[in-house]
Amino acid sequence: MAVLSITTDALRDFVAKRMENGVSGPTCNRNLALLRRMFVLRSEKVRFNPLLTFQCRKESSARKGFVEQAEFENLRGLFL
Repeated sequence: MAVLSITTDALRDFVAKRMENGVSGPTCNRNLALLRRMFVLRSEKVRFNPLLTFQCRKESSARKGFVEQAEFENLRGLFL
């Protein structure tokens, strides 16, 4: 895709298609972060960065309830 054709509408379409395919919001944000970095690295050649005005997806809460080592060993034993 040509850089000049990357617009906020194209970004919305990209995120919508990714979400339809089961990709989570945070993963879409990582994809957009890589694209944002590309624009920053090429800022001398690209005058407009559509990601400056684009809202990323809401991040999910941090995971909770880690398993202790003994519980992990028991669970692992069930599947080996």
